[in-house]
Amino acid sequence: MTTKTGNWGVEVIVQDGVVTEIVNGATSEGNKNNSAIPINGFVLSAHGNQRAALTDNFKVGDEVIVEGITLPPSVAAISNGEHRVIITDNNRNRNADELILYTSDFGLTTGTGPWGVEVVIDGGEVVQVINGLTGDNSNNSVIPMNGYVLSAIDRSGSMVLRNQLLNHFKVGDKVELEGFVYDPRTELTKVADAIDPTRESNPGGAIYDGFRGPDQLIVYTPQYPKATTGTNIYGTEIVVVDGYIVEKGGYNKEIPENGFVVSGHGVARDWLNQNTVVGAKIEFDRQSKEVKIIVDGDVYLRIAEIAYKEAEASLENAINGFFDIEEDIARRALAVVKEKLDDAKVATDELSSINLAREANLLAQKAYYLTIESVPVEGRGVWHRPTEKTLEQVQKTLDSFARANINLVYLEAFYHGYVIYPSDVAEQRPEFAGGDILQMFIDEAKKRDIEIHLWVENFYVGHTSFNPNSPILAKNPHWEALNNNLERPSTREVGYIFMNPAHPEVRDFLSELYKEMVTNYDVAGIQLDYIRYPNGGFGNDYSYDDYSRNVFKELYGMDPLDIPSRDHEMKKKWDLWRQNNITTFVERIHQEVKEINSKITLSTAIFPQVSDAINGKMQDWPLWVEEGYLDVIAPMAYYTSPQQVKDDVTFMHNLMDNKTVNYAGIAPYLKLSPKDIVQQVIGVREAGAHGVVMFDSKSFFDDMLNALSEGPFSKPALVPDADIKKSVERMLENINHKMEHIYLQKGGMTTAEKRVVEVQLATVLRKADFTAEKDVQKVEKTMENIMKRIDKLVKNQVVAERIYEDLEYTKYLVTYKLWNEFGLEPTGR
Repeated sequence: MTTKTGNWGVEVIVQDGVVTEIVNGATSEGNKNNSAIPINGFVLSAHGNQRAALTDNFKVGDEVIVEGITLPPSVAAISNGEHRVIITDNNRNRNADELILYTSDFGLTTGTGPWGVEVVIDGGEVVQVINGLTGDNSNNSVIPMNGYVLSAIDRSGSMVLRNQLLNHFKVGDKVELEGFVYDPRTELTKVADAIDPTRESNPGGAIYDGFRGPDQLIVYTPQYPKATTGTNIYGTEIVVVDGYIVEKGGYNKEIPENGFVVSGHGVARDWLNQNTVVGAKIEFDRQSKEVKIIVDGDVYLRIAEIAYKEAEASLENAINGFFDIEEDIARRALAVVKEKLDDAKVATDELSSINLAREANLLAQKAYYLTIESVPVEGRGVWHRPTEKTLEQVQKTLDSFARANINLVYLEAFYHGYVIYPSDVAEQRPEFAGGDILQMFIDEAKKRDIEIHLWVENFYVGHTSFNPNSPILAKNPHWEALNNNLERPSTREVGYIFMNPAHPEVRDFLSELYKEMVTNYDVAGIQLDYIRYPNGGFGNDYSYDDYSRNVFKELYGMDPLDIPSRDHEMKKKWDLWRQNNITTFVERIHQEVKEINSKITLSTAIFPQVSDAINGKMQDWPLWVEEGYLDVIAPMAYYTSPQQVKDDVTFMHNLMDNKTVNYAGIAPYLKLSPKDIVQQVIGVREAGAHGVVMFDSKSFFDDMLNALSEGPFSKPALVPDADIKKSVERMLENINHKMEHIYLQKGGMTTAEKRVVEVQLATVLRKADFTAEKDVQKVEKTMENIMKRIDKLVKNQVVAERIYEDLEYTKYLVTYKLWNEFGLEPTGR
């Protein structure tokens, strides 16, 4: 960047406080000024009578001090050859009127909030420019491994930095960093709220498990009076042994004798998730409570070696387990990783070693993904709030999902009290007015074999920060849900506004809305979200509007506002009355949408903790499953630990008794890494679920999509419940494929054994008509018989177990069909 001045002036160039050059336009060739502005410096420029002030008072080598004005701080600049902007700092939180540079060492994403501008550079080229004033207002960009992100936000009323980035940089520009020396060695610090907390030493956590309060960072050492941290599931923890992180994720961790546990909730949880990795150094100071994460050359090597060993072990497990992977490709990938690691260990300087180790770590993760099997029948979904306005934008979004073989999109069609399509029942969101974005999604999704399910928010219809708070309640204020203080907004879900699930007009309104959806649009299903009362408990619960109180009083002779805290019997009746309001509404919607289209899938996103769902939210989802009101259930297993996800989904799966299909929800928004996502998918599979759904698309970044497409989603899959007959056929065909190309070729099965199993499977396929109840029962019985005998039909017990698992997975769908379509109870048959 230059001063862009004309001829005949005088310019003094100052860098790092020293005059480096003086350009006199009266004597320089071409009489030109237009000097380059240095990094960490400035240019003094004068013309006419002021020229002498510079020529007489400055000479090269002079030290210069600026007084009376404050120069903007800078560590570097970025230029596209024509324009240059000054960078304020790197790898720290963004403040107003600052331009921050983020490298991949900061974390997976920038972690920034809405409204700013971010320019993503990969390989020296601008690949994305994000304007937070448009779309969904989001920044929080993914930081490329081979690049960086420039992020800026202006103070209120200013547009200076925003305009600089938006006007000067566009996708495709070649850019160059000036004055920035990249050093991947980092130290990150955060002050803990407490070390070995007690109720007295940490009053902010006094009423919470493990004395860890909201948004707190806590350190537990062997001096803590308990063997484990005692924390609850709503956070994350890292275990440190001998100064290195050895375990990440989970809760209530055992405190090691030669180490400690760092535990975080809320923003502290996000800080740990984003900035820690197994193998990193970490220390703390008991007096200052400062927790320090250290990533140096030794750590980079350690992390890369851990990643290599994990990939190597996963490949060995896949080979020994006869999994359907590309073994040769995975071996070659691991060989490249080993070569990079060896080079890193003998590199002559630390920075070279670090760069090689970082590359080895990235390649090791990719090698790991190659060791994960892709199954042929599986729900692979994502929750998506549309921000697209044009057909091209819809196509781009669905193309990104299709590249990762996503086959389900839960499209948010009713939220904050608005719908996204032209409706006769509810208001259309203003940003979609004049068009039909829903129809665009449906048409384009079909071309990509993606199902569209309408994700609806039911009783949650607005927020106190909106104007109006809720378009529905602005017209129908008597529909609002009130708490026991007769307040409208939720206090535990701050600012959230709900309709009253008990009010007949509310129920009729939602009924008409959903009937309109399934009548006017060819969608695969409806997913009921916020199918509950606001989050609460006795003393902070809901349904204290006049209608609810009058109805309950007529039934039980007492106003619910007057129920004494010790009257447990009346309190139980009050809870059951509200639970029944939700249950009967789910039953009604199930019946009504099935009458319009029997193939419509009704699903719901629910809380895995049964007691909390029933007693805190009046959401008795186990009863809905038992009664057959749902086709698919999506337990929200929103945790950082793959084991925690697996445990919760296993519990949920066992409760379902073959009466629903389970597509477990996992949470990229918790700042999970791509590898975390892959491992959680594995955990969901091991729990017995038939699919997984990501919450949500704005946190589901390209590197996550790439990881899934390279590993567990590398091949297309059928949606399990869409057509049970096709799903069964595809699964049995896949068993035959694996017998031919894996089990037989790798010595896990003889030709004679293969022929016997093929004959058995053929009997299933011959019976697989699936139009009559008795035929489906025959399929189920035949599969049961094969499963009982498979360990005798196949000598190799590992192969026998693999075939058994595939048959069990398939038989679940058959049993589910017998219940879902023919009403035959799964238990006891």
